[in-house]
Amino acid sequence: MNRLSPSTLSAPEQTETPACALRRPLERTPALTLPVPTIGLQPVADLPAYLATRKPVAHCNDELPLFLRLPSAVAREVQALLSSFELVTSYRLRLSVAQACRLAIQRFDSWSWRLTTYRGKYDLWIITHDWLGLVNRSKCGGDWIERAEGLPAAFLEFVAARFGQFGRADGKRQAIQSILGQWKTGRNLHGAQAPIPGYESEWATRNGNILPSGWTYSNILRQVKARGAFTKAHQALLHDGEAAARAHLPQVLGTRVGLRFLECVTFDDVRTDWLVFNPGSGQAEELWLLVARDTATAMVLGFVMHPATVREDGSAAHLGLAQMKQLAGWLLERYPLPPYVVTWKIERGTATLSEGMRLALAELFGRRIAVSYTSMIGAAASPAGYAEKKKGNSRGKASHESHNRLFHTQGSFIAGQTGNRWDVRPADLLARAKEAGEIWQLRELLPAHLRGGEQYPLLTLAQAREHLFRICNDQNARTDHQLEGFEEILWRDGERIIQRMESPIERAARLVRGLEWTPVSPAIIAAFYEHQERPCIVKPNGEIEFQHEGRSITFAHGGVPLIPGTKALGYFHPDDPSFLHLTDGRGAVLGTWVRRTRVAFGDPEHLAAALRYTHIAREAARAAANVLATPQREELNRMRAHNAELLQLANYTDITEAPPAADGLVGSPAGAALTAVSSAVKADSNRAREHAAELRRFTGDLTDLATPEASAEAGNDNFSAEGLL
Repeated sequence: MNRLSPSTLSAPEQTETPACALRRPLERTPALTLPVPTIGLQPVADLPAYLATRKPVAHCNDELPLFLRLPSAVAREVQALLSSFELVTSYRLRLSVAQACRLAIQRFDSWSWRLTTYRGKYDLWIITHDWLGLVNRSKCGGDWIERAEGLPAAFLEFVAARFGQFGRADGKRQAIQSILGQWKTGRNLHGAQAPIPGYESEWATRNGNILPSGWTYSNILRQVKARGAFTKAHQALLHDGEAAARAHLPQVLGTRVGLRFLECVTFDDVRTDWLVFNPGSGQAEELWLLVARDTATAMVLGFVMHPATVREDGSAAHLGLAQMKQLAGWLLERYPLPPYVVTWKIERGTATLSEGMRLALAELFGRRIAVSYTSMIGAAASPAGYAEKKKGNSRGKASHESHNRLFHTQGSFIAGQTGNRWDVRPADLLARAKEAGEIWQLRELLPAHLRGGEQYPLLTLAQAREHLFRICNDQNARTDHQLEGFEEILWRDGERIIQRMESPIERAARLVRGLEWTPVSPAIIAAFYEHQERPCIVKPNGEIEFQHEGRSITFAHGGVPLIPGTKALGYFHPDDPSFLHLTDGRGAVLGTWVRRTRVAFGDPEHLAAALRYTHIAREAARAAANVLATPQREELNRMRAHNAELLQLANYTDITEAPPAADGLVGSPAGAALTAVSSAVKADSNRAREHAAELRRFTGDLTDLATPEASAEAGNDNFSAEGLL
């Protein structure tokens, strides 16, 4: 049977080149005619059974019995699509797929196809080589509509597990294709023989070319979704981790109703969406903020700026303990303490408080400031069995995180925008940063009285600070919001009643009314600024040792030692840690310890001091050991006294003559024996040397040296077997 050609169904001729088609005016597509069935050709009678056992067919003309079951409107669109696909195939010789699809849609303009939908159908047809995938079954009715056929539960769980193995959200189709391949070949993803769960009973007798009933892509997806076998939370846990799954799981909902001003203060870091120019370094840098916000009023309490300077090794300096301490001290200077406990909520990340600072805040301010750390997100082991990297829990201060978006939107007018994603940045950003650097270099050529008047295409740090102050003031004074827990304000303006929400600063003023506040002593703030805090434990040798700036430092007591194992809180100056001031963490001072340093060669004064310290420590340890060993000494003395009484009762004395004096080790039987052996060896050696000398001096016959006694003895030697026994 002849296949319908594109020239029969569309306006352009098949011999026309794509370039000519682009220059030629568009022509509307003529009406399509259905193929005329040949004599004896009958439509498919049992449509569901035929669809369950058919194989893919590329063109509808090769499967006319099934094609004749389509409604005329659907059949005409399928024909048009197939003809346009052949046109796209011819255009692809010179054009890209997207350009070829766009041109085909223009030539078939009477169908009003959308490019994205058309491209999806074309890609599906190229992959499957099946025209049936182009049929919109929802418009066919009857047996064409796919019914959700029940699939075994074990099979659906197996499909969900396979979805998890394909670590992409758009990998489900390929996951199902791998299952279809396993049905045909009998081998899993690793090439091993493995049956598909739910079909074990028919696995040995299966026909690999005929898929089980209901194994269509849409039906499998529908049943997996209906059973909840692979939800978005499951997908996030398998593909990304626990932190990503939190967005698809139930959350704890909190309220600010009943919360008092400064009762809960949250700290969070924010990266601005614009670059700043740092005149100190001559570089365009990212600007990070550390922001403190009151939870009860959503009011910005303060912020610290920190440009992300790039070091020589390529790494960037970001927010750390210094910025956190700076912001904490700034808050203590400007906000008195309320008559209730203030809780500072922070993450366990870079912008956090150390354990020593947490203890110091509680001690310095009478336990009126508490620090709460948000939990870390990340399971001890992922579903695959590997340990997950821990991440900060932003849900612990969700209100603060949501308000950070205001810094981005309110500052979106500032020059040097970086975009809301790190991988999508404005095209002129690098040119701005480069020009700012060139201006900074020209600045060095200006006379001293003109420096500082130059202008940059990016904000300087001083200009950025002014913008941030305005942004924070706008946030604190805003009334066009729907913040939870805020009251509505009504007032009459003549005959008109005005209604609005109270601003954060108005809510703060209402909450602090009638409370007594305690200002913080400047001396305590100065001590907080100047010192670093560190939890300390006295070592077994009576000293305190910890790491500071990558090196180990040791402190010794100044005369009042502490029991080894004692826990204390130490304060020291970070620039010159010569002294360590110890407290018990509750306000009681335990003493000031001095740092121990190495003694230089030729420094008798420091050497004498170090020796005195070690001698005192040794004598103190010896005295304590003597006290502890008192029972043992008493037992030893008792034993010695008992043995002395036994000797007196025996009433005799055993006298042993001393061995003769000789050269060597003397004073014990073993020494005397070793001396005697040594003397005998020396005598034999002397006689041997004298005999050898006589032989060298002798000039007569050697037989004269033999003695009669020696000859007689030699003649009487007995070498019989009995003599050897």
